[in-house]
Amino acid sequence: MRFAILVALTLLCLVVQTSVLGGWGPPRLWPDLPLVFVLTWGLAFGGAQGLLAAALAGTLLDSTSAVPFGTHLLALAPAVLLGAARETDLFANQAFLPLLLAPLATLGYYFLFALGLELAGWPVNWGHTLLALGGGVILNAAASPFLFLLTSAVYRRYGHERRATRYEL
Repeated sequence: MRFAILVALTLLCLVVQTSVLGGWGPPRLWPDLPLVFVLTWGLAFGGAQGLLAAALAGTLLDSTSAVPFGTHLLALAPAVLLGAARETDLFANQAFLPLLLAPLATLGYYFLFALGLELAGWPVNWGHTLLALGGGVILNAAASPFLFLLTSAVYRRYGHERRATRYEL
């Protein structure tokens, strides 16, 4: 059930990102929903589930864009690593983690995305990338608490799925 919810929410973020927000307003007026979703899913469910969310979101993003396949997968790596921060004992209060980690995930995402394009031979305007970072950092940080509330609600409901033992099959 949890995987079905992951697929549905990832598809919802992708559709909203690429169709609804993609054609509305000037560029960089919206958050990177798949990136923030991968981060908050990892914060709610842990690093392994964050990796699964990143693989799904990265594959879907790569399938709907013209960039070389695997660029989004590479760029989502910082979100997975930061999403696993919940599993450490460094952060006692997890309520502020999305606000703290979303800007870091955004910086890593944009850097690795531009680096992936550069390595694939695409021309990258690093000045424009740095300009886009300002709005992306702020908007992703603003969107992260809302997506964290959503993923936390899913975790409270489906986070501890009971697995059948071999004797119950």
